[in-house]
Amino acid sequence: MGSHPVNLTVRFLLEITALIAIGYWGWQQSNNLLPQIGLTCGVPLIAAILWGTFNVANDPSRSGKAPVPVPGWLRLTLELAPICLCYVGTPRYGGHRVRLDYGYSNDHSLYPLL
Repeated sequence: MGSHPVNLTVRFLLEITALIAIGYWGWQQSNNLLPQIGLTCGVPLIAAILWGTFNVANDPSRSGKAPVPVPGWLRLTLELAPICLCYVGTPRYGGHRVRLDYGYSNDHSLYPLL
């Protein structure tokens, strides 16, 4: 089931969205153009390299090849950390959250983490 095309598509879209949000975060960290470009390109690139390098051995969704094999819990942490950080950080820069349990809202009182 983990290599079902629908699962792989959702996983891909989540990773791309997280990389875009990380880039947006990088852009907001400075008012100077050079650091903005560096953070906007560099931080998502580092995240993508980490996602692609550290894999569980014999993972069928990664063609079974792992450049650096890691335990499953560490791989899960590497996949969830950027998505969770984007969830926490995006509203601080004027973004909006969509949560499946509450729906679309700008009311930060619904979010116990903030």
